[in-house]
Amino acid sequence: MHNLFLIQACFVSGLCIIFSSSVTAAEYAVDYGVDLAASYDDNVRLNASDSGLSGGTLTPSVAFTRDDQINRFSSNLDAGFNKFDQDGYDATDFHLGANYTRVNEKGFFNLGLNSSLDSSRVTEASDDGSGIIGAKATDVNQDRINASWRRTITERQSITWSASGNNTRYEDDQFSDNKGSATSLNWRYQVNERFSTRVNLSYSELTSDFDRVTINPVLVRDGIILAQLQLGCIDNSYSVMGSSFGSLCVVDVNTINDQRVLGYQIGFDYVIAEKLRFNFLVGQSRVKTDREQVFPDEEDETFFTNTSRVTETYQVNLLYNLERWGHVFSASADNSADSFGLLTLNSRVSYSLRWDVDERSSLSFGLTWSDREAADGSDSDLQNRGTSSATLSYGVQIAEHWRVSGSIERRVQAADFISDGAANRVALTLRWRPTTLKWSR
Repeated sequence: MHNLFLIQACFVSGLCIIFSSSVTAAEYAVDYGVDLAASYDDNVRLNASDSGLSGGTLTPSVAFTRDDQINRFSSNLDAGFNKFDQDGYDATDFHLGANYTRVNEKGFFNLGLNSSLDSSRVTEASDDGSGIIGAKATDVNQDRINASWRRTITERQSITWSASGNNTRYEDDQFSDNKGSATSLNWRYQVNERFSTRVNLSYSELTSDFDRVTINPVLVRDGIILAQLQLGCIDNSYSVMGSSFGSLCVVDVNTINDQRVLGYQIGFDYVIAEKLRFNFLVGQSRVKTDREQVFPDEEDETFFTNTSRVTETYQVNLLYNLERWGHVFSASADNSADSFGLLTLNSRVSYSLRWDVDERSSLSFGLTWSDREAADGSDSDLQNRGTSSATLSYGVQIAEHWRVSGSIERRVQAADFISDGAANRVALTLRWRPTTLKWSR
């Protein structure tokens, strides 16, 4: 994370110079606090055999904000110190962010930088993760930069441009470092106070260089190689012209992956009632994949693969908010990078409920179902994975600056490359948040 820390330091210094010359009065705020959590997971690796894990996490955090109504700058830092009964999962997580926004009568400009150091125990267990969780935690570093610009063209029309870039690095050699970039242009037309239409165009790229020893299946009969099939497949049962053969051999393969996605979506936003809102977008994405595979043990023999696939994408959100109740239903299908440096098509459906029981306590409930597959249409066992989860949590404000919350979570996994499994997790968190420090000058 050293490079992004340096960039963020320069970014902050530059903004300080700009703000120091501003004649507009500014407000400053500092928020800080500490979270102390204890948890138990009866199957942290989500495999067929139980792998229980218990421990605690201490997370101090601090955030700074400067706002003069035109320029707003914020930065935040938190560190999570994890200690478990299995030493291999002990880890320290960091998250650093900086954000700058400038507003005017016609719109705004925003620039953000983020850097994180997470544990593979967390990233690979998520819906977008591979589900492969080893016997110890390994580092996952991610640096990200994003920018957006919005301009009001007329009273009814506006356009928004956004761009982002990220660099992800894995300590574990079974995963692939990757770099990605994306840009999008959104046009919105406000038909009336309750209804607006949207058109979105997007383009993204993902590159990865994967060098590892892998399993390469070959068809063999009487000691003669008949055919070399798809790399990475571990199923050794094949049929050729009515005859079945099978053999597995381990080879060193360097895979250079380059994927590009061009997409569009059209839809609308509709305020059905004062408390009820509906958003809908639907479109298509064309995923083009160029893949180069080099076999160092075979005198650098190289294979090239070029594929193109069109996938359907959509985003649906239904929000219903009352004074003490809140309901959100969401469904989506989109492309994102996985930990193997490849694009996956992710379908997700979720529902969440929030209930403010009284002024001091609240209850929340969530259901999530997700399924993913290779975005290029290949039958990749590594990328096929489905997950579902249910979470119930309850929190109480026990004092002015103290809050206690507890949660129960049930997770289920179904995958081709790894075993199916289910896990239950309980957590208890004590949070301390003192009064925000504020001043102006």
